[in-house]
Amino acid sequence: LVVDDERVGQKLLVRRFSRIFPHAKVECAISGERALEMVKTTRYDIITMDHFMKVGEMTGEETIRALRTQAHVDALIVGISGNTKRAAHLSAGADDFFQKPLPSDDVVVRRFAMKLAPPAGWNVLLVDDVEMNLHFLKRKLDQVSASHMTTLDEAQKRWNFTTCQDADRAKELLEKEKYDLVVLDESLPSSSGEDATASGTEIAEYARKRTKKNNESLIVWNSGSIASSSQKKIPSCFDEAWPKPLPSVEMMRQDLSFQLIHSRGNGSSKK
Repeated sequence: LVVDDERVGQKLLVRRFSRIFPHAKVECAISGERALEMVKTTRYDIITMDHFMKVGEMTGEETIRALRTQAHVDALIVGISGNTKRAAHLSAGADDFFQKPLPSDDVVVRRFAMKLAPPAGWNVLLVDDVEMNLHFLKRKLDQVSASHMTTLDEAQKRWNFTTCQDADRAKELLEKEKYDLVVLDESLPSSSGEDATASGTEIAEYARKRTKKNNESLIVWNSGSIASSSQKKIPSCFDEAWPKPLPSVEMMRQDLSFQLIHSRGNGSSKK
């Protein structure tokens, strides 16, 4: 959602964000009051906010504060203004601020990815043979899904979680359902094979090559053998890797956002 009272400014930002996020729907509001009306019916992932707007009575600062405290919006809010209102916007609840003109697309993407929460409504599959690991993983991903948790209950409603503890059940679920995110343990029990185990890599490859529903899902390897989240030498069937114990909520959110922006921005997919 682009909040700006100037049509020229709106067009420039719509063109810019449509280029960065080619699959996104970009809408506009000409005032803070209009923005508050629009968020009642639409959940936005990103809201950009001008400061001084001739239409309506609210400033960008006042609108941001109302979005956070009254409308309980947990979207990424970024101030974009020709005026030096960074401190005012951040104190009101914005995540970031750009002074016009905007920097390069790469800089914008990098700054957005550091704080952008993945979209609401994701279907998420968690696979681990230890029930306690599933509990902690889900609890952490609840926080990852909502960068501005107003309440724990609201955060828990953003994503739909399915959990399972063995490879065969994971394959069944991947055949039947479409998942936006799949997190796989390193080693899983299986009823097939002499050793009765299957690797997370095997399940990821199954999703990529054997299913039509999940060949483009974001798939994360969750392994105790990874020294840190910065160690990226992982099988090509995975998009990302998280160590055990899990990295910080901020790092997990940034990892997912980078992958999401990269895959959608380039129109690429895993094969």
